Amino acid sequence: MTTQDATNSLYLQTPGETFDYLDDLRRNCPVSWDPILRGYLVTKFDDVYNVMFDNARFRLQARPEEQYQEHQPKGRVRTFNHLLSLKNIQPRLQSVVQAEIDLLIDAKAPTGHMEVYDDFAEKLPAHIIGLFFGLDRADFPLLLSYRRARHALFNSPPDAEDIARTAREEQRKMESRMAEVIADHRANPVDDLLTQLIEMTEDGAPLTDEQIVTIVARDLLMAGSETVTNSICNAVYRMLTIPGLYDKLVADPSLVPAFVEEALRFDPPVQIFWRATEEDVEISGCPIAKDTQLYTSIASANRDPEVFSEPKVFDLTRPKGKHITFSVGLHKCPGHFLARYELEMSIASLLSRLPNLRIDPDAEQPQYVGVALRNWGPIHLLFDAPKGD
Repeated sequence: MTTQDATNSLYLQTPGETFDYLDDLRRNCPVSWDPILRGYLVTKFDDVYNVMFDNARFRLQARPEEQYQEHQPKGRVRTFNHLLSLKNIQPRLQSVVQAEIDLLIDAKAPTGHMEVYDDFAEKLPAHIIGLFFGLDRADFPLLLSYRRARHALFNSPPDAEDIARTAREEQRKMESRMAEVIADHRANPVDDLLTQLIEMTEDGAPLTDEQIVTIVARDLLMAGSETVTNSICNAVYRMLTIPGLYDKLVADPSLVPAFVEEALRFDPPVQIFWRATEEDVEISGCPIAKDTQLYTSIASANRDPEVFSEPKVFDLTRPKGKHITFSVGLHKCPGHFLARYELEMSIASLLSRLPNLRIDPDAEQPQYVGVALRNWGPIHLLFDAPKGD
């Protein structure tokens, strides 16, 4: 079937679950032109995998005509992989991550209610990345404001100039603050990941302040927090709405890692990712010209029945290792160890510290929102508050 047969847009399917729409595309038009995204949406697992993996033929490009090359050099990928390797971050994980989880839960536990996104999921990963890379708690409002603006940009159509302008303004503020932090770390090194980054080299040369700002502000503070935020919301929603799942996890907390892995497949936090063609290509029989925008549908690929048995079933016994939520190849998310750790610790802590967890039936009910970055929200929780002495 030709690409012209798809006349709808992914944007017109939201809010709400888009999986039926993606199923139809994957079966009938696996490479479809999206008029609002102004690019081709790729929906079959094998096609999505190949486009993500083949860095020679498909470059990173976030929006049509945009040059998005920050991740491209292999030296930069090596920097990310070393900086965020499990060996490098593991000594910092338990103390920093658990302490931040406890602070956020402590603030809400006495009240008996929590809104997952605002009170917990948005703050946790952003705060952790900020602390890892030299920011103070006084910087957290700036960090969250920047993240919200970039989040809005990634979920907007390519012609949303007002949203793009706000994102650029917030980015300038964030980068200006990071430049101050970098200067202070150069003068007064401390034992954190920012100091390690300052001491690293690429192609034998030290990183410039501009390169470090780009790595921290544009890459790690967004990619290292947005995915975890959305994943926490999605996991909590599924945990409390799929019959029997919450009780099963309460009874056997050892199932939490398997639950997190299946939640990542079931509701990937980044549902479409972007590429552009470096040459004329053909995908599933559809010819596509050089310099054309592509969007790979991770949400569709993770539910391809040719790869996953009963993909619409949330299965805690599903074998690990097939989903492509964190991408593949050169640009696989270097922080996937950290993301999984934060998710597992978050779910385990919510289960153990907030008993009788449930969605408030009288509050605004969750919707599945976003386009590229997707999460269930708002999720208003009720739980049994600790009894006073």
